[in-house]
Amino acid sequence: MGTWRRAAGLGPTELVVAVALVVLVLATSVFRPVVLTPGNLTNVIQAALPLIILAMGQLAVIATAGIDLSVGSVFSLSGMVAAVVMHNGASAAVGVAAGLATGLVTGLVNGLLVAIVKVASFIVTLVTLSVAASLAFVITGGNSVPVTNADFTQIYYGDVLGIPNYYFFAFLLVIVVQLFLAFLVPGRWVYAIGSNQKAAGLVGIPVKGTIISVYIFSGLCASFASILTLSYLSNSEVSSGTGFELQAIAAVVIGGASLFGGRGTAIGALLGALIITTIQNVVNLSGISSFWEGTVTGAVILIAVLADRVINVSGGRFTRLFKRTRTEPARILPLINK
Repeated sequence: MGTWRRAAGLGPTELVVAVALVVLVLATSVFRPVVLTPGNLTNVIQAALPLIILAMGQLAVIATAGIDLSVGSVFSLSGMVAAVVMHNGASAAVGVAAGLATGLVTGLVNGLLVAIVKVASFIVTLVTLSVAASLAFVITGGNSVPVTNADFTQIYYGDVLGIPNYYFFAFLLVIVVQLFLAFLVPGRWVYAIGSNQKAAGLVGIPVKGTIISVYIFSGLCASFASILTLSYLSNSEVSSGTGFELQAIAAVVIGGASLFGGRGTAIGALLGALIITTIQNVVNLSGISSFWEGTVTGAVILIAVLADRVINVSGGRFTRLFKRTRTEPARILPLINK
């Protein structure tokens, strides 16, 4: 049972987040019944797909006690590079390769500066955020770029076993990341580095290589999400990824990951992404100005961080108490009173 729970990522935090998501949907449906209609639920999931993919890369970075502020700009730049390449006559395969290469190179630069040069991840990725955003404007002069390649649009509109590609790729990535972190040795390295980087190095874990790898993975996730979105929209905008970096961090934190590293699951990040997208959807359906979305999302992040703090402070005592109720009920009262 423990193995299955670990594979599914169903810890106490994930269950609480899942319940919160259900309560949010049901509560808002009382005032806006359209929230529960199949069409609206499909729209929410579809809108969440790029954020889900970005959150998987952000989770890997945050689990090592780092942070990647560049994913939104990398999203914009990757889509723009892919669009420009195909607009100039290249095939869909070349366009996809160019977009993914953009994320890979950016992630590699981030990883090398953090792992080798020892620059704080916040500073490094803030710089690459600025550079990538600037380059997205430079290569097109700030103009949008249409994509008319029929093969490329099939990346989104195609399907695998009847499942649309975008859904298939996004949720397959969640499963792969969850299993990787839960069962594979390199996945345990990620958590070990986040918990105590110095101790991880002393026991032989390749700290520098692992850190570089998670930043590359984050960059590739940003590029992959951008390519899938570009295939859907058939048009690339220079600011298409604006705000995604904060939303990705929020999704991971809301899903139970710690900004201090060493903890977090792909399922939690998935649920966090769905909560953020649901909040945005509810704000829109309620006729509230979209300017309030950031305020509401910020409040949810603050609540998640405070809840995480409470759990960390008191969780150990309550966990021990819960376990002892099953074997030593006569000793519970003295334990509570201590």
